[in-house]
Amino acid sequence: MVGRLSAKRYAQAVFEIAVESNSLDEWQVDFQTINEIACRPNFGEILGNPKFRYEQKANFIREAIRNISPMALNLVLVLIAKNKFRIACVIAFEYNKLVDQYRGIIHGEIITAVPISDEERLEIASSLGVKFGKKLYLTATVDPSTIGGIILRIDGKMIDGSITARLAALKEQLGRGPKFIS
Repeated sequence: MVGRLSAKRYAQAVFEIAVESNSLDEWQVDFQTINEIACRPNFGEILGNPKFRYEQKANFIREAIRNISPMALNLVLVLIAKNKFRIACVIAFEYNKLVDQYRGIIHGEIITAVPISDEERLEIASSLGVKFGKKLYLTATVDPSTIGGIILRIDGKMIDGSITARLAALKEQLGRGPKFIS
């Protein structure tokens, strides 16, 4: 929890800098590079190892990451100095959320019993995006247990229009029995 809160603060600071300097996309590319480095096996162990001095870690990271902006490199060096490099991936995630929010983009998932085409997915995203008043990006997932229909997960909400959900609702309704008016 503390790491996530700290990551949100770093992400917010980077986001504000990126907006001021009109470099939102550049920071996203830099974070992608940082994530690739952070996910390498044993990389975190080296940067978190107290046997290595800061200068050694800084030189190590400068060698590993050559194609990022000086500001992004400074962020990485600050994280290393504060022994917080392990939250770099969370910072990137939070930063991307802020950028999407700034640009009016939301992400969601559409779950169907059978695969849908990219054209269908884009058409659904477009029509729902109009209703939400934002640009919607949907990823498609296949779950045969839905039997038919669709399930949408968008912006923390779920809309279940699957046959499975409808059958469950019908079963519950039938289980209550008939209602008689007296």
